[in-house]
Amino acid sequence: MDPLAISTTVATLIELLAIYRQERGARRDLDHRDFIEWLENHRHEEIKELITHTFHLQAQIDDLLRHDHAEILAKLDKVNQIVVDILAHVEGFSAITSKIAPDAGLSANAVQILAAFVQSHARVMVHKTPNTVMFAEVGGGLEFPDARFVSDDLASLEGLGLIAHNESSGARGYYRLTRRGVQFVQMVPPRAETTE
Repeated sequence: MDPLAISTTVATLIELLAIYRQERGARRDLDHRDFIEWLENHRHEEIKELITHTFHLQAQIDDLLRHDHAEILAKLDKVNQIVVDILAHVEGFSAITSKIAPDAGLSANAVQILAAFVQSHARVMVHKTPNTVMFAEVGGGLEFPDARFVSDDLASLEGLGLIAHNESSGARGYYRLTRRGVQFVQMVPPRAETTE
């Protein structure tokens, strides 16, 4: 399957699981067989075939359906928020996202921090002072006039998996770049990277 088909299929499966759980309520006796029957009744043949022909997928769906109803919906809400936050900065999707969810997305400062980290080729970024991030080993950094939200921006980037805590440093405030972070910056139009 090509990457677009995979992401579409996964998103569809997750969305259908959410709808199914909402219809079934807090019942704990749900399993993949009931879900497959529900898919059949709602004419989602492709997803039904995927579940019935993919090794261990039925067991994973059973496991997910055994979780608490509220817990599953909270996780699905978090997944949806992550997707919307990322799409808010991807060219071609940002205009649509801004109309549907105007408060979505990373702040311009968060995108600027991530883009500068990628462009610096540094292995580690350090939250040096409340309003400054520095790029270890290569020098340089960013300073923001309003320090109130820098920690929040870094937490957002970390929460989306675009940066991660640098375990080898042992201290908080040291971050490493993730592959997902580089891929995100490559999708962001240049004008968004330079906004304040």
